[in-house]
Amino acid sequence: MKKWGNSMRGYVVKNDRKLKSEKILAILEEHLQTDVSNYEILDIGTGNGEIANYIAKKNNIVYSVDVENQIDLEEEIQQFYFKEVSDEYLPFEDGVFDVVISNHVVEHVMDSNLHLKEIYRVLKGGGICYFATPNRNFVRDPHTKTFFIHWLPYKLFFCVLEKMGRYQEPIKLLWYKNMKSLFNSTGFSYREYTARVINEPVKFKMDGNVKVKIPRCMQRISPTNIFVLKKTEE
Repeated sequence: MKKWGNSMRGYVVKNDRKLKSEKILAILEEHLQTDVSNYEILDIGTGNGEIANYIAKKNNIVYSVDVENQIDLEEEIQQFYFKEVSDEYLPFEDGVFDVVISNHVVEHVMDSNLHLKEIYRVLKGGGICYFATPNRNFVRDPHTKTFFIHWLPYKLFFCVLEKMGRYQEPIKLLWYKNMKSLFNSTGFSYREYTARVINEPVKFKMDGNVKVKIPRCMQRISPTNIFVLKKTEE
C-alpha cells in the first residue's frame, strides 16, 4: 500500500507538470497565433526538467538553466540541453532565443531587474517571454502558506517566519504594480493573460468551469499573474 501511494504521488506530480506545460504552450500559441514548434527556447529555473522536455518534444530546440542540476529524467528521454548557473547572468550570447520561459522564478532571484535584463538581452528582436509569478497583493503567500504577514517589510516578515519556524529561503514576491514597472524599466512591452486564463480554463488547459467571469481589474489581487513580454523589434 505504501509503495502504491508513492507511485500515485509521482503520477500526480508528472501529470501536474504536463498540465503546466500545456498551459504555457497554449498561452504562447494564443499570443503568437501559431503552433510553438521550430523555436529556440530557454527555460529558466527548469527544476526536474519535465516542462522543458515536454516543450522540446514539440520539435523545439530547448535550453534550460538552474542553480543546481535537479533533472529527474533518463538520458535517453531527455531532449533538451541543460546548463548550471550561479546567479541571474545567463551563459548565452545576445539575441539567440525566440522564446524565454520564466515560470515562478523571479521571486527566487536576488536581483529581479537583472533577471529581466538578461532575458531581454538573450531574446531575438521581437522575441517573447512567458512570465508568471505569485502576486504579493494576494492575501496568502503560496510558499509559506501564511496569510497577510507577507505584506510586512521583508526584514520583519523573515523575522516573523523564523520565530514561527517557517523560514526556508528569502523569497521576495512582487507587488502587482511593481511587475509592470519592472517590465517598463527593462524595455519590454507586455500583455497580461491572467483574467483570460481564469475565464477560459478549457482553452488554456486549466481544470474547472467558470460560471461568473472576473473583470480585468481583479487581476491585481490574483494569487498568480501571467504575462507575455515582448522585446522591441531590432
